[in-house]
Amino acid sequence: MVWVPPGRRAHAEVDFDELTPEQQEEIFDDTTPDYEGTDSQTYGTLSDTSVETDEDGVAETTYTLGTAEGYAEFILADENASMPEQGIEEASLGAGVLQPENVVWDWITRLFRGSSGSPATYSGNYKIGTGPPPGLAWTEEPYGVETPTSGDWTITYEGLQNLADYWADGYPNARGCLQHFLDNAGTSRTVDLAAMIAASGSVSSLRNRELADALKFAKYLGQTRGAGTYGIVRRKAVSASCHDSEDWFLAINNFQAYGEGQVVVQPGGLHGSLYFTFYLFDPYNWDADRSMDRAIHRLHRVGYAREYLNTGAAASPAQTW
Repeated sequence: MVWVPPGRRAHAEVDFDELTPEQQEEIFDDTTPDYEGTDSQTYGTLSDTSVETDEDGVAETTYTLGTAEGYAEFILADENASMPEQGIEEASLGAGVLQPENVVWDWITRLFRGSSGSPATYSGNYKIGTGPPPGLAWTEEPYGVETPTSGDWTITYEGLQNLADYWADGYPNARGCLQHFLDNAGTSRTVDLAAMIAASGSVSSLRNRELADALKFAKYLGQTRGAGTYGIVRRKAVSASCHDSEDWFLAINNFQAYGEGQVVVQPGGLHGSLYFTFYLFDPYNWDADRSMDRAIHRLHRVGYAREYLNTGAAASPAQTW
């Protein structure tokens, strides 16, 4: 079997036999064909009736291959088949022996579909799957296990409360995060990730890169797996920072982020939609090994305040192609 990029002649061929065993296995085992030889104006036709037999008495049949824009043109495993001109809606490839590999030519066509002249590949950060990436977890440290001193309340706690009150004017997100810690609830808190994206150019750029990467993977799924609905998720979370927004820097600063989405591929594999959501994961805790954080972390240890988990999600408009 031979694949030829649109608008190119046979000197630009890619032989099926040159693919790795893994690539061949993916084609035949993991891909549902768009066209299996029945009548199709898009993909072409394979006649139901043999027109003659060869010298060995093997039936021959007539192939017709569509050449719509965006489809790889494909020469069947038949030395007598000729390459149709680019742009012709339909062209007869002539009589050829009907061999098993001929019947599934369209599987190869879809795997290599596109105008780039190269087999479909993807080397980004997304995979098929759902849920948070592995390793994204937080375990609360022991709470209320130490005896408080007078300084824990009068110096550390009251000092932080005064800071939270000061942040009420101009730093709403920083105040919200700190006040939840001082309220001693310990419950997870949802932050407005869409507002952070709007305020922080660095976070906005990261979200846009993740969306673009996920969209590439969505199109790759269309080329290699065809019609269907697929859940996709980032292989592992990525470190992020909202350092360019003073409010969000004081509230969150560094955090872990990842993307997740649903891909809906239409029949034919060339068109579909991506529904993408960008996620934030950030424990609001203090490092006992740092002198600046040690007194604040102690409020958790003595039970005056409680560390917790911040999460957030921001959905993007549907991406179609």
